[in-house]
Amino acid sequence: MSEHDWNADSHIDVGGDTAQGEETPQQGQSASGAMVPSGDYLPERIYLLPIHNRPFFPAQVQPLIIQRQRWEETMQRVANTPHHMVGVAFIGDVSMEEMSPGSFPEIGTAVKVHRTQSEEHQIQFIAQGMRRFRIHRWLSKTPPYLVEVSYPREPVDAEAAKKRALTRCR
Repeated sequence: MSEHDWNADSHIDVGGDTAQGEETPQQGQSASGAMVPSGDYLPERIYLLPIHNRPFFPAQVQPLIIQRQRWEETMQRVANTPHHMVGVAFIGDVSMEEMSPGSFPEIGTAVKVHRTQSEEHQIQFIAQGMRRFRIHRWLSKTPPYLVEVSYPREPVDAEAAKKRALTRCR
């Protein structure tokens, strides 16, 4: 698929250029059991959005634009969660018609959703990368995708993982 074949109505656009042990803290607790502010809570279940043009990494803050008709229900469900987080995962050139759970990598990035704006054909929001997640189980294999996740303490080889992800998007 060439750059000119890209269909903005069916893809998520990332704006701008920019296992070892795992843990899943319970709401209100860190892995050590200490209390944490609710804004730092990492949910065990998150909705998932595909990214087609480049990976999204933790610590990035960028606008994302998604096709409204395809992803509006997902975003409404995310808005109804206490954490307002969604998982994003780079799937490359997979078309919407071909997309399935097998199209998604095992690792993605949990992002906090800020300043959602809906327009006629698209939804735009600011995505604040929070932490990498690992998909353990698919709870919904059709949109809105819902997955059960854990959060690796640290990537096995962060630089190698970043290079692999960047190589896939070329």
